[in-house]
Amino acid sequence: MLFTQGTVEFRPSRMIAILGGATAVVVCAWIAVLIWALNVSSASLDATQNNGERRLLRSVFDTYQKTLSKNVTDYAWWDELYNYFQGPPSAAWEEDNLGPYISEHFDIDYVAVTSKSGAMLYLYSHDQKHAVLSAKDAAVLAKLTHVAFQSSKGRNEAASSGIVEFGGKAGIAAVSAIHVPPENKNLNPERAQLCLVEIRALTPAFLSKIGHGYGVANLAVSRSGAASLALHDPTSAPSIFRLSWEPSKSGHDLFLRILPTILLIGFASLLSFLALMALGSRVIRHLRSGETRILNAELDASRARAQAAEETSRSKSTFIANMSHELRTPLNAIIGFSDFICSEALGPVGNRKYREYIGDISSSGQHLLRIVNDILQVSKIEAGKFEPVIEDASLSEILIDSVRMMEVLAAKRRIALHVSQPESSIPIRTDRQALHQILLNIISNAVKFSCDGGSVEIECMPSGEHGAFVIAVVDHGCGIPENVLHELGKPFVQAEGAYRRTYQGTGLGLAISFLLAQAIGASIEISSVEHSGTTVRVLIGQADGAQAQAAPDMVQAA
Repeated sequence: MLFTQGTVEFRPSRMIAILGGATAVVVCAWIAVLIWALNVSSASLDATQNNGERRLLRSVFDTYQKTLSKNVTDYAWWDELYNYFQGPPSAAWEEDNLGPYISEHFDIDYVAVTSKSGAMLYLYSHDQKHAVLSAKDAAVLAKLTHVAFQSSKGRNEAASSGIVEFGGKAGIAAVSAIHVPPENKNLNPERAQLCLVEIRALTPAFLSKIGHGYGVANLAVSRSGAASLALHDPTSAPSIFRLSWEPSKSGHDLFLRILPTILLIGFASLLSFLALMALGSRVIRHLRSGETRILNAELDASRARAQAAEETSRSKSTFIANMSHELRTPLNAIIGFSDFICSEALGPVGNRKYREYIGDISSSGQHLLRIVNDILQVSKIEAGKFEPVIEDASLSEILIDSVRMMEVLAAKRRIALHVSQPESSIPIRTDRQALHQILLNIISNAVKFSCDGGSVEIECMPSGEHGAFVIAVVDHGCGIPENVLHELGKPFVQAEGAYRRTYQGTGLGLAISFLLAQAIGASIEISSVEHSGTTVRVLIGQADGAQAQAAPDMVQAA
């Protein structure tokens, strides 16, 4: 069949061939682009996993170093350890308290005690009880001893830790000066200052166990490696060792698995498109019209969802506004009339029980009003309607005012408030009212959760950052369970469980504090040990503008 229009001839078969060829080119190009995109994505996934493995291994080794440092620190503060080395040696005591005991219970390979002059007082090796100390190992112990006493001059009570070479292999070492009991006098000058060293060898078996536990293949410590992580010595300087492993190639393996499927689907799609070309432009117009209908339907659905979301937001705002008026108005009336009756301005109240009930009504009304105000404040901040007023202020004055307001509450329970801060005024730029409310919430929590007759320490000190200060509030109360600690800062989350509530509260105080800190560019960190107490640190900078630096996920377990 031949159609003519002027001098141009159109043949249907030729048109179909042209369309089929164009479709084939498009499908092939689509397959090529898809394969390229998957290859790039798989490479990106491998890179992301490698970075994740790097961070994971850094965290794992930091944890091992901190655990070893804590063990050494605990032993260094043990008075009996120091006193033992002032007297005659005892094999039985060393068996029960030193090398064999530490090696068995804490998985330590080497334990050594040296004097400040470098004299070796004690050395234990898990695989050879009377280890022979080589000159190279002696130099390592001498360097560790020097590091320990340099740290003690800086009043650093924690042990120094890092990677060293000992016994011909790499190991995690922790070292600390052994503290002298205050009652000791007339000390032997040679042994007046002692040093405790513990070393955990990084054996292939130990590294294989770590790699198996965290899904890392071929974990090893070497002096080089393609995928490697720098390890640091006890002085925090880079050591000669690096941690190497076989990088994960999940993305590359996934790409190889799905590549045949993609090619098969592409080939089938090409054949399908070539067959459909025979139906001509009518089918194409039908598909286009169907696509247009789908897009219009999705657009209508999106508009409907947007309208519903807007209505929901408007309803929430209306509800909060109505609640503000409908609850606070009668509450103010209840509080006002109950206080008026308590004052007996119109005459005495005949029954003493009535006066007690009126006082309870006033206290309950004030408590409910505070809850309503807290809920409204949280809603206002979350809605972005809170605008901090950054101005020049004195951190010392804000802190003293906050403590002064808590003194009455603390005095009722015989709780002492100890404040330590620099003698001079501390100028900062912040929102005075917001910071004041943050400190009130934190100090009131410390008082509330402290035991009667206890104490709360409040200290203001410069932080490591230029121009920034830290306010630490420490109580010795009930502490916070570990499973609740990471949830603090979220609205209505309280430190105690629902089945053993001892203290009143809605859990909004900390949530408001975190939100206010985020708004004024401060940060809050919480650490706690159950049954021992809680420490809350507020980091306050001197930036001119508020920067979001605090969030509920910044809570840290001790």
